[in-house]
Amino acid sequence: MPEELHHDWRNLSGLIEATAQRQTIPCRNGRQPPPAWWTFDDITEQAAAAGACTACPVLAQCLAHGVKHPKEVGIYGGLTEKQRASAAREFAKETP
Repeated sequence: MPEELHHDWRNLSGLIEATAQRQTIPCRNGRQPPPAWWTFDDITEQAAAAGACTACPVLAQCLAHGVKHPKEVGIYGGLTEKQRASAAREFAKETP
């Protein structure tokens, strides 16, 4: 894992773990859908996982991580890898 990604992941993971002690984080301590769905290839399971993200208290931070690292496997911030790659390209166009 590249150092930049490792550092960003530690920050996001720490935030998720700290928040999960007080609130439900769907991909960590949620009951539906199962946590494994965030990394499955099945589009139905990905859609269910992405839908569960809408109520997540760290959605914005997770989405920012996912757009910054669009090749990261799984659902981040309610988006698939393909959706995040598209969002990253759009963000790059808009950023001077």
